[in-house]
Amino acid sequence: MSKLTKGFTLFEIIISLTILTIISSGLASVFSTSLSGIPSAEENRLAFLYAQREMEKIVNTSFANISAENFPVVPTTYPDDNRFKYEIAVVEEAPTSQDLKSVRIRFYIGSSAQIAAELFNYIFATTTAILEDFEINGELTPPFNWTSFPGGQWNVVNFPIGNRCYQYNHRLQEGTAYPNWPGANNYSVEYKLWINRSSGETSETFSRAYLGGRCALTSSGATQVGDGYYVRVEINHSLTRVSLLRRVNGVYTPSFIGSIITFSTSLFNQWLYIKLDMKGNQISYHFGNSYPPPLRFTTTDNTRSTGGIFIRALNNLGTREVRFDDIKIEY
Repeated sequence: MSKLTKGFTLFEIIISLTILTIISSGLASVFSTSLSGIPSAEENRLAFLYAQREMEKIVNTSFANISAENFPVVPTTYPDDNRFKYEIAVVEEAPTSQDLKSVRIRFYIGSSAQIAAELFNYIFATTTAILEDFEINGELTPPFNWTSFPGGQWNVVNFPIGNRCYQYNHRLQEGTAYPNWPGANNYSVEYKLWINRSSGETSETFSRAYLGGRCALTSSGATQVGDGYYVRVEINHSLTRVSLLRRVNGVYTPSFIGSIITFSTSLFNQWLYIKLDMKGNQISYHFGNSYPPPLRFTTTDNTRSTGGIFIRALNNLGTREVRFDDIKIEY
């Protein structure tokens, strides 16, 4: 897994490039009050200002909400725009990538279909990424403070030597840990996971690890702390099973239909990569033993719309440890 700058919040911000193109007919035909049909310098200035402000409204809109369904927009009412007759329509063109959209604002003459002016804008997605790798680099510390349960069973350890990760090794009790990140609506969270098994072990017990998103950080009514969406990885002596679950009122509900994948081998003693992606009502997970992990399942669900992240672990054998590393949030 590629690493971001250790211990820091990384803001991957790409400033949108705006190209303003005023077609040959000019803004003169926008105005209906000038007797000569030619706008004054002041009218030109105001029209250009209004055009810029309309574009700024779109640029400052959430990237996910810039769509043909949400536009055309209703023009903003400005102090002097009763002198103007114009209409604004915005067209979302086919994006060249999921992180780029192109938008056109078209000025029409009154209510006619004749275009008087056109503004064009490339808008790039702004992404914030946070990486928790549990390293301490000089004076720099990891970005999160963690709350964990049960006490004393979660520890930052060297594994392998020279690499720090978060480890849970209690037997027969589910361990929970979550950071002081306030949560969000649309984001992805991922980690890499290692569950060890000793060479002489013959027991048919299991180990489980969970990656949770949109999890409740406080209790309210029937909602308990930690309720949310979870990818669960369960490994026993003969197989590995991965599924997507909800946790409602403190109880894991059955897996989403079609979400369970089974591997006819025990994926102990190796790094596994898990990612949970939540956009609107679309919930997806990725899983594999190489990075990036392939997409395994996608569904729609509106049980949870916002919340933070949780990691959980459960061992049915006291000699096993569950290790988490490189926990990354992108939103």
